[in-house]
Amino acid sequence: GQHFHLILDNGPYMANYEAGEPFELGELEPGAHTLVAFPSRSYHESVKSDTSYDYINFYVGEESGEFMLNAEDPAIVYSRPKGTYSGDGAERIMLDFYLHNVELSSDGYKAQYTIRDADGNEVASTTLTEWTPSFVTGLSSGTYQVNLQLLDGDGNVVSGPMNDTTREITVKASSGA
Repeated sequence: GQHFHLILDNGPYMANYEAGEPFELGELEPGAHTLVAFPSRSYHESVKSDTSYDYINFYVGEESGEFMLNAEDPAIVYSRPKGTYSGDGAERIMLDFYLHNVELSSDGYKAQYTIRDADGNEVASTTLTEWTPSFVTGLSSGTYQVNLQLLDGDGNVVSGPMNDTTREITVKASSGA
Protein backbone atom coordinates (compact mmCIF):
# COMPACT_ATOMS: atom_id res chain seq x y z
CA GLY A 1 0.00 0.00 0.00
CA GLN A 2 0.90 3.63 0.35
CA HIS A 3 4.10 4.20 2.29
CA PHE A 4 7.04 6.54 2.86
CA HIS A 5 10.46 6.27 1.30
CA LEU A 6 13.16 7.12 3.82
CA ILE A 7 16.58 7.84 2.37
CA LEU A 8 19.47 8.10 4.80
CA ASP A 9 22.71 9.70 3.59
CA ASN A 10 21.85 9.10 -0.09
CA GLY A 11 21.63 5.33 0.41
CA PRO A 12 18.92 3.11 -1.10
CA TYR A 13 15.47 3.93 0.25
CA MET A 14 13.88 2.10 3.13
CA ALA A 15 10.08 1.68 2.90
CA ASN A 16 7.98 2.59 5.96
CA TYR A 17 4.46 1.14 5.74
CA GLU A 18 3.52 1.90 9.37
CA ALA A 19 2.83 5.64 9.69
CA GLY A 20 3.13 6.91 13.24
CA GLU A 21 5.14 3.89 14.38
CA PRO A 22 8.86 4.04 15.30
CA PHE A 23 11.14 3.15 12.40
CA GLU A 24 14.58 1.58 12.90
CA LEU A 25 17.32 3.27 10.85
CA GLY A 26 20.02 0.88 12.00
CA GLU A 27 23.37 1.63 13.62
CA LEU A 28 24.65 5.06 12.58
CA GLU A 29 28.26 6.19 12.54
CA PRO A 30 29.15 9.27 14.61
CA GLY A 31 28.89 12.57 12.75
CA ALA A 32 26.59 14.29 10.26
CA HIS A 33 23.57 12.57 8.68
CA THR A 34 20.76 13.60 6.34
CA LEU A 35 17.37 11.85 6.23
CA VAL A 36 14.89 12.52 3.40
CA ALA A 37 11.26 11.32 3.65
CA PHE A 38 8.52 11.46 1.02
CA PRO A 39 5.27 9.61 0.35
CA SER A 40 5.19 6.87 -2.23
CA ARG A 41 2.40 5.06 -4.02
CA SER A 42 1.94 1.29 -3.67
CA TYR A 43 4.03 0.74 -6.83
CA HIS A 44 6.85 2.96 -5.43
CA GLU A 45 6.33 6.10 -7.51
CA SER A 46 7.01 9.13 -5.33
CA VAL A 47 4.21 11.62 -4.73
CA LYS A 48 5.67 14.69 -6.41
CA SER A 49 5.20 18.06 -4.75
CA ASP A 50 7.65 20.57 -3.35
CA THR A 51 5.62 20.52 -0.12
CA SER A 52 5.06 16.76 0.35
CA TYR A 53 8.54 15.81 1.54
CA ASP A 54 10.82 16.72 4.36
CA TYR A 55 14.44 16.31 5.30
CA ILE A 56 16.37 16.62 8.49
CA ASN A 57 20.06 17.08 9.10
CA PHE A 58 21.29 15.69 12.42
CA TYR A 59 24.39 14.57 14.26
CA VAL A 60 25.05 11.30 16.05
CA GLY A 61 27.52 11.51 18.91
CA GLU A 62 29.72 14.28 17.56
CA GLU A 63 29.15 17.44 15.55
CA SER A 64 31.48 16.66 12.65
CA GLY A 65 31.16 16.18 8.92
CA GLU A 66 29.00 17.77 6.24
CA PHE A 67 25.26 17.44 5.69
CA MET A 68 24.06 16.28 2.26
CA LEU A 69 21.22 18.81 1.84
CA ASN A 70 20.64 22.43 2.76
CA ALA A 71 17.87 24.91 2.10
CA GLU A 72 19.66 26.76 -0.70
CA ASP A 73 21.32 24.24 -3.01
CA PRO A 74 19.53 22.29 -5.75
CA ALA A 75 19.56 18.51 -5.39
CA ILE A 76 18.10 15.37 -6.90
CA VAL A 77 17.40 12.39 -4.65
CA TYR A 78 17.69 8.92 -6.22
CA SER A 79 14.71 6.69 -5.42
CA ARG A 80 14.27 3.96 -8.09
CA PRO A 81 15.33 1.51 -9.36
CA LYS A 82 16.93 -0.57 -6.62
CA GLY A 83 17.44 -4.25 -5.89
CA THR A 84 16.37 -7.15 -8.10
CA TYR A 85 13.71 -7.17 -10.81
CA SER A 86 12.39 -10.51 -12.01
CA GLY A 87 9.53 -11.93 -14.05
CA ASP A 88 6.96 -9.33 -15.12
CA GLY A 89 8.70 -6.76 -12.90
CA ALA A 90 11.78 -6.94 -15.12
CA GLU A 91 9.89 -6.03 -18.29
CA ARG A 92 9.27 -2.36 -17.38
CA ILE A 93 11.47 -0.86 -14.67
CA MET A 94 10.57 2.52 -13.21
CA LEU A 95 13.17 5.27 -12.89
CA ASP A 96 12.06 7.74 -10.21
CA PHE A 97 13.60 10.50 -8.12
CA TYR A 98 12.76 13.39 -5.83
CA LEU A 99 13.67 17.04 -6.34
CA HIS A 100 14.93 19.42 -3.67
CA ASN A 101 15.05 23.15 -4.30
CA VAL A 102 15.07 22.76 -8.09
CA GLU A 103 12.68 22.67 -11.07
CA LEU A 104 13.36 20.84 -14.32
CA SER A 105 12.87 22.45 -17.73
CA SER A 106 13.98 22.17 -21.33
CA ASP A 107 16.38 25.13 -20.99
CA GLY A 108 17.41 24.70 -17.33
CA TYR A 109 18.01 21.84 -14.95
CA LYS A 110 17.52 18.27 -16.20
CA ALA A 111 17.54 14.78 -14.69
CA GLN A 112 19.62 12.22 -16.59
CA TYR A 113 19.61 8.45 -16.13
CA THR A 114 22.31 6.31 -17.72
CA ILE A 115 22.26 2.51 -17.46
CA ARG A 116 25.38 0.45 -18.11
CA ASP A 117 25.83 -3.31 -18.28
CA ALA A 118 28.43 -5.30 -16.34
CA ASP A 119 31.02 -4.51 -19.04
CA GLY A 120 30.43 -0.78 -18.71
CA ASN A 121 28.56 -0.44 -22.01
CA GLU A 122 25.72 2.07 -22.07
CA VAL A 123 22.47 0.21 -22.73
CA ALA A 124 19.93 2.96 -22.02
CA SER A 125 19.82 6.66 -21.29
CA THR A 126 17.11 9.25 -20.84
CA THR A 127 17.14 12.95 -20.04
CA LEU A 128 14.06 14.34 -18.33
CA THR A 129 12.91 17.96 -18.42
CA GLU A 130 9.79 17.31 -16.32
CA TRP A 131 9.41 15.80 -12.87
CA THR A 132 7.86 12.51 -13.93
CA PRO A 133 9.03 8.93 -13.66
CA SER A 134 10.49 7.24 -16.70
CA PHE A 135 10.67 3.56 -17.58
CA VAL A 136 13.29 1.29 -19.12
CA THR A 137 12.28 -1.82 -21.04
CA GLY A 138 14.15 -4.58 -22.82
CA LEU A 139 16.93 -5.22 -20.29
CA SER A 140 18.20 -8.78 -20.48
CA SER A 141 19.16 -10.77 -17.40
CA GLY A 142 22.24 -9.41 -15.70
CA THR A 143 23.67 -6.76 -13.41
CA TYR A 144 23.45 -3.08 -14.30
CA GLN A 145 24.79 0.22 -12.99
CA VAL A 146 22.10 2.90 -12.94
CA ASN A 147 23.40 6.47 -12.70
CA LEU A 148 21.20 9.50 -11.95
CA GLN A 149 22.60 13.00 -12.40
CA LEU A 150 21.23 16.50 -11.96
CA LEU A 151 22.44 18.57 -14.92
CA ASP A 152 22.52 22.35 -15.24
CA GLY A 153 21.40 24.27 -18.33
CA ASP A 154 24.79 23.66 -19.97
CA GLY A 155 24.68 19.89 -19.43
CA ASN A 156 27.16 19.84 -16.53
CA VAL A 157 26.58 17.83 -13.35
CA VAL A 158 25.45 20.18 -10.58
CA SER A 159 27.82 20.15 -7.61
CA GLY A 160 26.44 18.39 -4.55
CA PRO A 161 26.72 15.04 -2.77
CA MET A 162 23.37 13.70 -4.08
CA ASN A 163 23.54 14.98 -7.65
CA ASP A 164 25.53 12.09 -9.16
CA THR A 165 24.36 8.77 -7.71
CA THR A 166 24.91 5.23 -8.97
CA ARG A 167 23.09 2.09 -7.84
CA GLU A 168 23.49 -1.52 -8.91
CA ILE A 169 20.40 -3.49 -9.92
CA THR A 170 19.92 -7.09 -10.98
CA VAL A 171 17.52 -8.13 -13.74
CA LYS A 172 16.18 -11.66 -14.10
CA ALA A 173 14.22 -11.41 -17.33
CA SER A 174 11.23 -13.73 -17.96
CA SER A 175 12.59 -14.79 -21.32
CA GLY A 176 15.76 -16.08 -19.71
CA ALA A 177 17.76 -13.71 -21.91
